[in-house]
Amino acid sequence: MLASICQPEFNPRDVRHQPKEEGPKDHQASDPRLFYSEIPTTISESPVPGDSPVNECRPGVEVASQVECGERRGTIHLVHLWQAQGRPAAKYGMTPSVDMTGTSCTQSQATDWYFRASAHVAQKLAGMFSVCFPKFYQLYRKAFDAGVWLASDPGPWLARAIVFKLQVYPHRDGLDAGPCASFPVGYFTGGEALLLDLDAKLAQGSHSYLPGDILIFMSGALYHRVSEWFPAPVPPELAAQGITAGRVSTVFFFPQASLQALEGKPPLWGKRTMGGKVCDALDFSHIMARSARKTGRKQRLGRS
Repeated sequence: MLASICQPEFNPRDVRHQPKEEGPKDHQASDPRLFYSEIPTTISESPVPGDSPVNECRPGVEVASQVECGERRGTIHLVHLWQAQGRPAAKYGMTPSVDMTGTSCTQSQATDWYFRASAHVAQKLAGMFSVCFPKFYQLYRKAFDAGVWLASDPGPWLARAIVFKLQVYPHRDGLDAGPCASFPVGYFTGGEALLLDLDAKLAQGSHSYLPGDILIFMSGALYHRVSEWFPAPVPPELAAQGITAGRVSTVFFFPQASLQALEGKPPLWGKRTMGGKVCDALDFSHIMARSARKTGRKQRLGRS
């Protein structure tokens, strides 16, 4: 639902989703659309009697048993607080990502709805994270509380990237602070998780990195990729609800620059200081209150 309202951004220069050298299988790598022809569709709304290619209920309307479909693909970045590229947080402050705030009221509503709808997933991931990386969990939690923009996100990761139906090529997320968590959903085949530096593959029996599998690892230190995946048929009852073929992954991460800027800051510091651009709103409020009290005392003394 979120991708239908907050359109994924396709960046043809992002090496994480572009092959170094285009080959026969990668000819669509620079195309912002995903094409597939796995889902049987009919032009007619009525059942097609027999094997006739023409719908007898609607003369002249031919029925297509299979058509090529296409939809936009790309990445949605939901980041509570990060610095703009080339503008250090210490000098220019930080802001939420455009996808987080939305460019319309409807997009803003959709983002908040997404965080509420996925809160139980985030909480389960947080529980796993706290056991696997307890020190990083505490570090992330305090920084998240300082930089949170939407309270509907339970944290502790400050950011999520929704990789909508893109291939994932070898890369290292060098701007991430520490461990990230990721998992795939959707209808696809292939898509094995490969940790290249360790010469390792996430495996479960004869399958690897399917919906339900979770990977928590140091994405900024280890080169990793997802092997080529292919769209798979969607069950008819889900296709009727608008679910389409393909792989969608969610990556929970924490930008290194944001972690450094938020370390040691009080809760809601990002909101209270506009991301570090102005003085703390609470301090300003206290100053104004004290000034009002002093002014009131002077007026009373003047009248006496």
